[in-house]
Amino acid sequence: MTPRTLTLHLVLVAAFCSAGLKAQETTSLAQAVRLVQDGEESLAALDEAKRVEVLLLALKAADDSVARQAAARLHYLHLDAAQCERVATLLFPAVLSGEGGVDMEQWRSLLGSVEAGAILRAWKEWPRGAGIDLVGFFGILHRAIRAEHIPLLLEIAKDKADPDMAEAALREMCAAVLPHTDRQRTAIARVLLIHAGVMPPAGGNGSGLDPLLRALLELVHNKGPDSLPRGCAGWLCRWLLESEGASLADLAALQHVAAMAQVEPKLGLMLALACVRAAAGIKEAKASAWLESLVANEGLLGTQALASLAQRGDSGASTALMRRATDDAGALAWLCAATPDAARQLLARIASPADATQAKAAAQQLAALAEACEDLSLPSAAALVATAVAPLFAAQRHGALLARVGSAFPECATRPLALAAIAALLREGAPREDPLDFAESTADFAFLECRVRDELVALLRGWSQLPKCKAMAVRMLVRMGEGTSAEVLLASNDDVSEAALRSLSADETIELRTNLIASLNAEFAGSEALGRAMRWLAVLGGVTNRLASAMADCERSEETDVLVRGALAEGRVVDAVVALLPHLRAASLADLGLVQDARVQNFLCGLRDQRETKFHAIAVGELARGGDVAAQAELRSVILAGRYRWLDNEEGFVLSLGLDVREAAWWMQELESNCCRTVVARRVLKDLFGWDLPALAECVTTDAALVRRRFAAASGRFSWSAIAGHLLPAP
Repeated sequence: MTPRTLTLHLVLVAAFCSAGLKAQETTSLAQAVRLVQDGEESLAALDEAKRVEVLLLALKAADDSVARQAAARLHYLHLDAAQCERVATLLFPAVLSGEGGVDMEQWRSLLGSVEAGAILRAWKEWPRGAGIDLVGFFGILHRAIRAEHIPLLLEIAKDKADPDMAEAALREMCAAVLPHTDRQRTAIARVLLIHAGVMPPAGGNGSGLDPLLRALLELVHNKGPDSLPRGCAGWLCRWLLESEGASLADLAALQHVAAMAQVEPKLGLMLALACVRAAAGIKEAKASAWLESLVANEGLLGTQALASLAQRGDSGASTALMRRATDDAGALAWLCAATPDAARQLLARIASPADATQAKAAAQQLAALAEACEDLSLPSAAALVATAVAPLFAAQRHGALLARVGSAFPECATRPLALAAIAALLREGAPREDPLDFAESTADFAFLECRVRDELVALLRGWSQLPKCKAMAVRMLVRMGEGTSAEVLLASNDDVSEAALRSLSADETIELRTNLIASLNAEFAGSEALGRAMRWLAVLGGVTNRLASAMADCERSEETDVLVRGALAEGRVVDAVVALLPHLRAASLADLGLVQDARVQNFLCGLRDQRETKFHAIAVGELARGGDVAAQAELRSVILAGRYRWLDNEEGFVLSLGLDVREAAWWMQELESNCCRTVVARRVLKDLFGWDLPALAECVTTDAALVRRRFAAASGRFSWSAIAGHLLPAP
């Protein structure tokens, strides 16, 4: 293809991007209203683009009945943020009545928390009548409900005129919201007791558990696990764990619920553990006898009983707990919390390894201790661990162990510790055995990267010359974009970062490009070599690895393929992207917004405006990724409104506005919303910080409390780690 033909092709593609997929004639509001009023037959005669244009325009009609007819015919992916709000409000009565052919799932997909609040506030005016399922409606609302709606749900739950709806509101709140928040605890407890037919206690005598909490425990004991709605067990567990000063009057309820929770999946072992933990504050002999009877259990329950006895000053229990702690992370966590002096002795032994094998085991033990403290909602053992490894720190010994302490305990992750670890690794030399498993050691090297990057690079360069360590060292260097060459990259099985490719010297870059272009133009090049050549040339030209992969993998015509190869070979990577735009639309648009070129931006703007393609939300996300102010404002309005389906389809990088640590506060708050929305918040926080949160059934705290604890441990300061691929606590 001649340069003139290529230029003409790119001009046509650019025109396509700016003009849109189809030329559209302008329709007036009056015309749109008439078409909608004429009915489905008139709308069906239009092509899809014109039909969607007419329906969106009719949403602006002053006559709500016309706007409602238009809203019912639109898919949620046709809508922008403002239109989502309009449609959600318009269709609410029809959702309940079933009139107008409203698709329930479509409506739920565009619903936001903003509308949920307004809908719940107007619950007395909801349409009622034959065929209206108000009870089932709460299940439809649950994606949009969050902690701020608890007072409204409780008001409905108190409605004696409609007991079925009251119970539905309460059950939905307990199932969807209660596992994620501890707000409004007292008000919720009162309503739960009333629904169970129990008069809430007026108050207590100042000692023991909160009277409401005790009444709930007695309710479970007397009427069984089904006496409270699903979702209450973890909530009760957290309330118990936060309570102090249980008295003898509480013991019977604690015993009975603990026994029931051990065998009833609806309650769970964590509730049993919380009951045993609460009994530690009861000094009477009856409590001691009960705790001693549980010690024979070799699992978590027995460990919890030992810890409770040790907290009360039982030296025998402390000794037994110490024995368990030698090979049980949970017992070690409890030993640190219950008897710090005993824990200090054990940790000193653990942190005195005789050889590399023992050092590796010690590193694993200490990392497991950090995780157990968090999972059991116990104070961090960082201070005790720091004291234990102080001799290693001073002597600069067992560098891998010191690095593990820095990666496992943010409070210990200091630059001096990192320097001591590097010095020890240099003195010890490369591991005689195979290096640590890559997945296991990534966090340790990421900690060193964030504290002593230059020293780590020097260490890894030395290790890269040794056969046993070469693969791991090169992989780390490639991730960091350091210490690499064209030869090394070509032998790295494509596991290369953008930084690594772009950090080559000018001569190395020329050598690599020459090699890649040869593969690109080879008559019989294999698909693997051809794909790598396209990806790497695209990355060298400035696009991300992910977009480069989409460019190499998307289906395209032979003519387009020739254009793309020619553009890549000549270093015109953006021209190659532009030539592939129609094909990327059918494959993946991820990272396209980062390409700062008017033709690409026009293409995304066209997708945003051509609603019939249903790419509006994706295009807005990509434009926001590239810094478009209007797109970022629309995206933020969607986030604040809590439009679950839109957010559920977007990735963490976009929802955090480019991994901006300042966005973390909102997403930590969102963890207090509901079961659906915490999935999105967890994903964003993992992209930001690499946080893998435990399942609710395995944790004795809420997600929100857990991540706030992690954030505080880092003092809210973070820096980017290329090795880890996310933010880590900053020096």
